[in-house]
Amino acid sequence: MPKDISEPRSPHGLVQINEVDGDKAAVRATLRRRRRTLPGEERQERDANIQRHLLAHLSGPEGRAGGRAPVGTVAAFMPMSGEPGGGKTGDLTLPESLFRGGFRVLLPRIKPGTRELEWLEYCGPDSLQPNNLKILEPIGASTYDLFSFGNTQRDRVTHVILPALAIGRNGTRLGQGGGFYDRALAKTPSHVELLAVVDHSEILDDVPSAEHDITVHAVISDRGLFHPARNTRNVGREHSHPSPERNPHA
Repeated sequence: MPKDISEPRSPHGLVQINEVDGDKAAVRATLRRRRRTLPGEERQERDANIQRHLLAHLSGPEGRAGGRAPVGTVAAFMPMSGEPGGGKTGDLTLPESLFRGGFRVLLPRIKPGTRELEWLEYCGPDSLQPNNLKILEPIGASTYDLFSFGNTQRDRVTHVILPALAIGRNGTRLGQGGGFYDRALAKTPSHVELLAVVDHSEILDDVPSAEHDITVHAVISDRGLFHPARNTRNVGREHSHPSPERNPHA
């Protein structure tokens, strides 16, 4: 069980989890507790910084999927209350900031009766409603295959912005435990960048991981863009998954 998570010691907040024995539940409990105790004003300030850094990354030279295509459509998520990126507490939610920034935004919804995600277009706050887990999801009848969406460069999804509880320095993602994103992104095409959103103190030297856990290409925190040491073990590769637990921010 982790006994301590030390203070950040780099501009991007790389920290050390001491005496981690591979118990993901214990690490998740520590990180969730930190999120719950963060003051509301600090949460709003961090979310505003995350959105600013994210828009700069997507709009600049580094936000062009290896320089091959201009970004027009992104897949994102609706943060839960207290989750980095902008949920209910900030002036702008994460998807709304992208929407106002001129991007076409796709958001996930749990397929009825399954543990799989489907993707719908975000059209503003009125296009969302809470599911039975009280997570806001897009509404509508038109769903999209994430990686077959659109026939033009503008319509093509080049970035998937996803939640995480923590990211290891090698890019390994620690989610909430449900495996939704591990399954949905198991066959990520090479032109798509997986971009995690966390607080700077959640970029860790190491996180407990299993073979099925995906890695990300880049991380946006309240302190800017962080590129992990590349570990493409599970980026865009098909693999098996254990049974999921709870919610799609996993």
